[in-house]
Amino acid sequence: MEYTLHIPIQKMSCTSCAHGIEKKIGNLNGVKRINVHLLTESATITFDPKNIRLYTLIQEIQSLGYTTTTQTFHFSIKGMSCASCVHQIEQTLINQPYIISATVYLATERAAVTMIDNHTEEAQEIIGELGYKANIIKETDSNLIDSEKERKK
Repeated sequence: MEYTLHIPIQKMSCTSCAHGIEKKIGNLNGVKRINVHLLTESATITFDPKNIRLYTLIQEIQSLGYTTTTQTFHFSIKGMSCASCVHQIEQTLINQPYIISATVYLATERAAVTMIDNHTEEAQEIIGELGYKANIIKETDSNLIDSEKERKK
């Protein structure tokens, strides 16, 4: 199975930068195609997620001195009862080609999921298919939670 992602890359200044990224990433096992676009500061990478993870691609790009833009989204998750639930959700999420990392917290019934682009609906569906109820925590909800914590101190 192949998956294609559009990855933002900052700090490129010339075509040599773009070619260097293409050469390094293009030689990695599991990468099928890569096109680096200097003007849009991005790369389109087609890869086999069974052979290489997005996390590895990001690390390799960063090892060349460039930065990538990722987003971390927070979810509330209902229905977890033990560490096995946490492990199942984390493993299922990080096996998705667009997710870099996933950390699930049983005690607070929350998860932090870092990904390229906004795939929150897909992440919610995946968690739902596992038998749990997931909702994205909007920034305003997060601010309200922080305010409540401060007030209770």
